[in-house]
Amino acid sequence: VIIARRAVDHAETCLSSLKHGKSVLVEKPFCLTAEEANKLVIVSKNANVGTGLVFHFGTNHSIFRNACMASGGIQFIKLEWSDPACENRHGYSKTYDESLNVVQDVLPHAWSIFRPYTGRVPLELKGVNIDSGGRVVYLKLIPGTIFISLKFERNAKNRCRKLLVGGIGWEGNFDFASEPGQASI
Repeated sequence: VIIARRAVDHAETCLSSLKHGKSVLVEKPFCLTAEEANKLVIVSKNANVGTGLVFHFGTNHSIFRNACMASGGIQFIKLEWSDPACENRHGYSKTYDESLNVVQDVLPHAWSIFRPYTGRVPLELKGVNIDSGGRVVYLKLIPGTIFISLKFERNAKNRCRKLLVGGIGWEGNFDFASEPGQASI
């Protein structure tokens, strides 16, 4: 079963599908509350279930990530992700899902980008700042010894997808607002 419907219905539909023995792929966000997440963890034990985290598998991201990993130890990751209220992408009008807050909408993408750099080290939330009535959110995370800074913005002037990864004596920049993006180290 592939679940791609209103985000508020994802968890309920996934739980129902799993209870009927189905394999499930859920569009992000997988669920919206801790209660839903806890139920899904219990029900999905030994099940074939996942969510589409496309940036984790993108060739352009893999090439950039491999180059960064080969440059030395990673000390920091900064990701800036901004969306205008409406934009024309690939000939279609694109807007964000207004039923989701910016963190629910963008954090799954951000996680799929930075998680391959950090492995399975637990994430520690070290700070949250909110601006513009919740349209701009800054998160500070620390998995182990890496500092992660995230900025998510809605109703921005322009689309922005910038990833900065660095260590001692090196820095990698990847602008992927347009695919496949521009990268340098």
